[in-house]
Parts: sequence; structure tokens; C-alpha cells
Amino acid sequence: MLPAYVQAIHLKDADKIRHPAKQVFHLVQEGRYPNFIIDEYTRLWQNLNARRDGVPHGKPFEYRGLFVFFENWIDRGKEHCAENGDRHT
Repeated sequence: MLPAYVQAIHLKDADKIRHPAKQVFHLVQEGRYPNFIIDEYTRLWQNLNARRDGVPHGKPFEYRGLFVFFENWIDRGKEHCAENGDRHT
């Protein structure tokens, strides 16, 4: 039971699991998409502007200007490979 003076409780999302770009590439490639190459992965995030502020795919990392991606970016990479299946399988 909350005290009477508490009017609202705001819950904040826990910090999301973060992956460096190379790890995301390998997670997308493993198993189903062996022909997905690093150059195409780089073009994908560049074309979708996935590193800009306000995009929910990742954030700048606190260490040495690196950028880390969240789980939803792995899903987006797999979607891209499924859409272009013949090139990546």
C-alpha cells in the first residue's frame, strides 16, 4: 500500500541490451543468411540513417565514440535479409 502523499509512480524502462555493430552483423548473418556481407550491413544502417538521434535502434556508447544497437536492430537486419533472400542465403 502506498502512502497517501504518493499520487503517481512512473516506471522507467530498464537499460536495453546493447550490441556493437560487428556483433549485430554476426547475429544477423548466423544460420540463415551466410551471404550477408559486412559491406551490405554498413549500407543498410547508412541508408536507414539508423545512427541518428531519436531513432529507437541504438545510441552512442559512452566509450570512445562507439555506437551500440538494440535488439530491435537485429530484427530489422533479419527482415532486410528475408526481403532480399536470394542474395543472402
